[in-house]
Amino acid sequence: MVQCVAMYVSTMREKCESLAHFSYEQSHKEFIVLDMQGTGYKLYDPEIATKNLLDGDELLFSTGSLSTMSINNFFDNHVCNDFCDILGLKKL
Repeated sequence: MVQCVAMYVSTMREKCESLAHFSYEQSHKEFIVLDMQGTGYKLYDPEIATKNLLDGDELLFSTGSLSTMSINNFFDNHVCNDFCDILGLKKL
């Protein structure tokens, strides 16, 4: 049972990481969806990190976004997985 739970967590983590990678690539490296949390098959409470937090005087996303530091941290630690391959994402 413990092994099944560990495999499920690993698969969900890989899917979340490939979604983050996908969001970055599809946004032309402007933003990334990170910090996804969830229960079962439901994901919630993502953060959006973006290189530009402001559009004129307007804040684009919540202040929880950690911007460039979060983007750099993700890519320093991300290892492309099978889901990145399925989505046709470029290797980092």
